[in-house]
Amino acid sequence: MAMSDERIIDSGDPGVPKERHLRDRALKGTFWFLSGTAARALLRLATMAILARLLVPEEFGLVAAAGVFVAFADLFATSGIAHSVVQYQALERRHVRAAFTGNMTMAFATSAAMWLLAGSFADFFRMPELEPVLQVLAFLYPIHGIGGISRRLLARNLSYGKLAAIEVASYFFGYALVALPLAFAGWGAWALVYAIMGSAIVRNLLSFAVRPHTLRPSLHKTSYRELMRNGFGFSLARWAGFVAQKGDYVIVGRWLGQAPLGLYERAYVLMDLSNSLLTNALNTVLFPTFSRMQDDRALLAAAFERISAVLGLIFLPAGVIASLLAPELIALLLGPGWDAAIDPFRVLALGMLFRTGFKISGVLANGVGAPYHNAFYLTIYGIVVVVGALVAVRFGITGVAVSTLFALAIAYAMLTNHSLAVTGMSWRQLLLTYVPAFKLTLLLGGLAAALAWPMRAAGWPPLPILVAEAVMVGTLLLLLIRFAPGLFGAHGRWIFSTILGVFRRGRGSKAQAG
Repeated sequence: MAMSDERIIDSGDPGVPKERHLRDRALKGTFWFLSGTAARALLRLATMAILARLLVPEEFGLVAAAGVFVAFADLFATSGIAHSVVQYQALERRHVRAAFTGNMTMAFATSAAMWLLAGSFADFFRMPELEPVLQVLAFLYPIHGIGGISRRLLARNLSYGKLAAIEVASYFFGYALVALPLAFAGWGAWALVYAIMGSAIVRNLLSFAVRPHTLRPSLHKTSYRELMRNGFGFSLARWAGFVAQKGDYVIVGRWLGQAPLGLYERAYVLMDLSNSLLTNALNTVLFPTFSRMQDDRALLAAAFERISAVLGLIFLPAGVIASLLAPELIALLLGPGWDAAIDPFRVLALGMLFRTGFKISGVLANGVGAPYHNAFYLTIYGIVVVVGALVAVRFGITGVAVSTLFALAIAYAMLTNHSLAVTGMSWRQLLLTYVPAFKLTLLLGGLAAALAWPMRAAGWPPLPILVAEAVMVGTLLLLLIRFAPGLFGAHGRWIFSTILGVFRRGRGSKAQAG
């Protein structure tokens, strides 16, 4: 009989209730993964600021166009089977072998197809220099195949500290050790291309080294059928997600050109930086956690409500403040020559909560085994993105940003409505959890606006404005936490006490070790 891979997963103390065990493991995992995410975010901000001063929008636009086709080809290279490794409850070694075999087969096939079709993709975007870039990036897929199953096994086993360390190490290698030296040496867009390759090599080799598995191929039909029950749904969701996430890039690149695409892509990436890093971390943590909670509706509802409230407290005020301070943020993080990205960023920043909210709802849908619902809603979202961008492209990249913001709101409403149906919550309950976030946004956003206008009128440079804003807004936030904790609601107080508890336990462990 095949040995189950479940044996490597700590099932916890039999005397501890399932709810407490899952909550504690998810909390610990979230803390460690978010610690790694914070380190990666700071590293990414630093490299972004430097690279934006060494490269021009056209070069970022070229790599952004390549990214569209890399993501498109990845839909074929990474099948839904890989996601089923996390979600499928009765996982055995035969399933791991089947998933690895299927992934590597598709990876090599996709790599060959992308090499052959690179010229056609370049012709579509009317960027002849795109062809050699795509031919180099075609080698990404076998590299991803090496460590892809290992990362999902680590996620399944809730090994978030290891995943966080791998992500930070791979990003540091790719962008600090590869991209920056090459950019300084004048390699242009190729600095970014080799950074992508270097980061992928380190990430996947480390993943396999940390969580090795058998490399023996398998054509066991039953294993494939069992994994593909939901695997096909995951694949559909990824297809729909591709259209939604890259549709606006295609329209901007095809109809407006390479430089506008570079400007739009940097504005979107800057808006989505903390958002995507946090939601990717939560995705890694919550997908396996939701999968284990899928039979406990009350536990799912409590988890979804708490996550929504905490993310609201973060991203609603963050989006408004980022929009208000768009000129200063663009000047500091991208430098001169990027002023045309200010207005798109100002618009897109207002959609931070929408983007976070619909991604978490998508994770919930996948976690409870409803990927087809997720795929359906993402398909509608993708259609709205593409149609909206086609209509708005006549108004430039700011018009496309407005249409994308509208599409984000639609996606949030649809996917959140599905999450409420799954958990048994109502819209009224959800909106009540956001009340503290609205109050906090009014206070912090109001102060940020009141400070920005006179400083701009007085001719202050961007950096002093941002420093003054950070000091004043941060001081107000600390005062509210100290003297008005009730403003943050029950879920806000919970996150404060949780963070404090983690640090206290850490100090206690150090004291005992000493």
